[in-house]
Amino acid sequence: RKPKKFCDWYRVVIQEAFSVVFIPVTSEAIEDTSTTVAYKISYLDKPDELQHNLVLEVRPGLGVKQEHWLTSLLWTTIQKWLKDEIIGSASSLRLVDLEKYCSEYERLKNKYAGDLVANWSETSDPEKSVHEDIGIAAYLSCLWGEQKVSFVDLGCGNGLLVFLLNSEGHKGRGLDLRRRKIWSTFPEDIQACLLEQAIVPSLDTSFPGVQWILGNHSDELTPW
Repeated sequence: RKPKKFCDWYRVVIQEAFSVVFIPVTSEAIEDTSTTVAYKISYLDKPDELQHNLVLEVRPGLGVKQEHWLTSLLWTTIQKWLKDEIIGSASSLRLVDLEKYCSEYERLKNKYAGDLVANWSETSDPEKSVHEDIGIAAYLSCLWGEQKVSFVDLGCGNGLLVFLLNSEGHKGRGLDLRRRKIWSTFPEDIQACLLEQAIVPSLDTSFPGVQWILGNHSDELTPW
């Protein structure tokens, strides 16, 4: 949206046993080269008394804004994640293996994210919307395992979750009060699964033949 401020760039990611190097790569010549400075995050298995378990290394030339983002936002967030604990035995995070989830998320991201972001036709941020629904699809994929299930997504919005799950072999449809422009960009068999209609909840409301009722955006549903 602001091409002069945010140039077209990518990151080369080099993964090693206990470290990750991020190298920004731009496809254009830019005046502010501080946005293309590489940085490295390392994990120390046995840190000494003066070091933390994680170490952040940045090459010279980093700009003020980029330094603030790395040290005050990214770094503090990572440190917070490391201290987080799963609380409560009924937590849904305990229902799937974390390593398996990360692997499945990476697989789905590599398979679908590029085309979905490139052909985005909504006003919302494609990076957020696409990767958020890929994360949900990866979680459900781990939860369901090898079985293929039937589902209905109430308040499906952009229909991405319906697209992803059906593309992975599951059978389901999405219902929403308003049709989205992006629906028309999906294959015809997926478009047929996205329905513009209202649902009036009652004791008689049911979805015969459906194994799972999904509420990706249940907080936005109107219960009357």
